Amino acid sequence: MDCELVGSLLPNYLDDDLTEELAQQVQAHLIRCRRCAWEVESIRQSVAALRQSSQTLQPAPEFRARLLADLIRDHRAGTARRPGVASDRAAATRTPIYVLDNGEVEKSHA
Repeated sequence: MDCELVGSLLPNYLDDDLTEELAQQVQAHLIRCRRCAWEVESIRQSVAALRQSSQTLQPAPEFRARLLADLIRDHRAGTARRPGVASDRAAATRTPIYVLDNGEVEKSHA
């Protein structure tokens, strides 16, 4: 098996989507070929880094509680903005817009 063929099989190899026989042939090549082995390791490290960086970030519990308290206070005062609804009063007072957890809305019974 040559480097060009191994290169074309790498996506399927890394996804464990090859027959047992082909996977063994790719593994045998990787043992002999440092360049292809380096490429496989480089791809694995890149995928791991992308997965780690794409994890959803969560706000600190203290920030979330403070933000929710502010929203409840603004709602009770009648200054809260509803998502997607324009308000002359809100625009005039520059009321901040808060977004929680990718658009998740927390409702309070104020």
